Amino acid sequence: MSIHPTGAQHTAAPDALRALQADHREIETLFQQYAALVKADAPDPQREELAGRICTLLVAHAGVEEEILYPAARSVLDRQDPVDRAEVEHQALDELVGKILAMSADDPLYDATVQVLDDYVRHHVAEEEQRLFPLLRETELDVAALGREIERRKQELLTTLEVALEG
Repeated sequence: MSIHPTGAQHTAAPDALRALQADHREIETLFQQYAALVKADAPDPQREELAGRICTLLVAHAGVEEEILYPAARSVLDRQDPVDRAEVEHQALDELVGKILAMSADDPLYDATVQVLDDYVRHHVAEEEQRLFPLLRETELDVAALGREIERRKQELLTTLEVALEG
């Protein structure tokens, strides 16, 4: 199974904020696919594989935000509270991802846990896209250079995660 993102938005490094928004849309689509599998009463392995893919992409996405975006944001923003909130939200998301990865799809709370993760991710994405990203657009942040760094690191993280999942 390849977990590397596909699509034109990932071939050339866009600016950092657009790259992260593209990730948001990709993860949102995967959650919609998961909800469709639940509605169709899809087999456990099929749901578990998609949930694993969602979690993997979230881990890589959160990793680049925590390692690259948030430190850059802290260096250019006067107000730190949007970054503080994002980091706390990541902690909650990490807990849910860990819980899902430790469960199996036959657990009676599996689908509900994935749905709660979807709810948390939607909230987090809205916070970033409506509050943090607009603030960053008003700064001197070099979003093109940051975008290249984010794309490079994301690919490293995805490769590492893929090897770990196959091992």
